[in-house]
Amino acid sequence: MFYLYILMIFLCFVASIINKAARQRFLWIYFVFILLSEILIFTKILNNNFYNRANCIHIIFICWYFYKEFLDRKIYRILLVIISLINFGLLFKLDILKIDTNIFKSFVFIFLSIDWFVNQIRKPDETIIYQKMTFWISSSILLWSTIFIIRVIPGQFFAELDMDFLLLINHLYQIITIISYLLFLKSLFCKQ
Repeated sequence: MFYLYILMIFLCFVASIINKAARQRFLWIYFVFILLSEILIFTKILNNNFYNRANCIHIIFICWYFYKEFLDRKIYRILLVIISLINFGLLFKLDILKIDTNIFKSFVFIFLSIDWFVNQIRKPDETIIYQKMTFWISSSILLWSTIFIIRVIPGQFFAELDMDFLLLINHLYQIITIISYLLFLKSLFCKQ
């Protein structure tokens, strides 16, 4: 499953270089970072603790990506400043912030994607929604984040009671992660 996951990230990286719109939004940097992180952790050059810092970098990049989508909304800038401050606190492990980076990342991703969808409903334009790159990116991160939260909440409970069910949940999560990258890949074939 890991090799399929790495292949999907690599394909997203290649497509993000080929697609001019994705290249202009620097999506290739996001995929290079994920690809290198996963390979370095898999080969044990970095340990699993690096995921906490990687999550903070993911949040920064995705917030920046969506900020570029909503340059005209002042409230959005304020929210992104707040999210960024919390994120930097997590990145530098401030003791006052006792938030799991994966859960924070999931909630930020859910907020950003739902906000994008609501904005599209409130202000439709000429382009069909499924032809927009950000539609597929929002769908991808919304799917991944929702399933991650569903995995985490019962995960701690089932770790003690039913290890087989926990393994099933983790396997489902891995499949959803790959599907999320398929959605990312689909986004990279959109022109806008």
